[in-house]
Amino acid sequence: MKRMVVFSTLLAVLVVVAGCHVAVNRSIHIGDGERVSHDLNAINGSVTVGDDCIIKGDVRSVNGNLSVGKKSETGDLQSVNGGITVEDGAVIHGKIGSVNGPVECAKGVRITGGISGVNGDIELDGADVELDVATYNGDVTLAGGSVVHGDVIIKEPKGSRNKLTIIITVKEGSVVYGDIENRNPDVEVKVRISSDSEVKGKLIKADRVEGEM
Repeated sequence: MKRMVVFSTLLAVLVVVAGCHVAVNRSIHIGDGERVSHDLNAINGSVTVGDDCIIKGDVRSVNGNLSVGKKSETGDLQSVNGGITVEDGAVIHGKIGSVNGPVECAKGVRITGGISGVNGDIELDGADVELDVATYNGDVTLAGGSVVHGDVIIKEPKGSRNKLTIIITVKEGSVVYGDIENRNPDVEVKVRISSDSEVKGKLIKADRVEGEM
């Protein structure tokens, strides 16, 4: 149910703006160093932003991957069926959201909003997130000195419920300033925290475990 709501909402947004910078059944590629003053929207296509670009708008795709190159800047990143990759030093002025696909952020990436995922893992390697990281069904890995200034939240789906185990890993000098909170009673959440990393808040309905990092 939740996935369909998110999909329908994003699809509706793209339909509303159809005819205004929307690519249908084709991908969008922005070359290195380009400046774009509008949103980038793709239906049945990927969106690739090169290095050192400035996109003064949001980047969205239904049925396609999103990729942001090194030291580029964009608004929100939103994908329904596709992964999201953000490379070294990029700045996302807003939030990242993915329904069916992983989210990967490299070293020096800064997200001024939060990150949310439904069905897909979230992997941060040296990234900085100013708000929360939230997931429904995916694992979360913070590595390479990543920082989450808000909480890490496992949300409760509003549709069918299946017993799951979700792994939250905090390693390699990473820090969560808020809590790690499990809001889904049907999910077992295991948290692995390396000796050089820290969760400053509480583990709420989540269990710390030892094991390979």
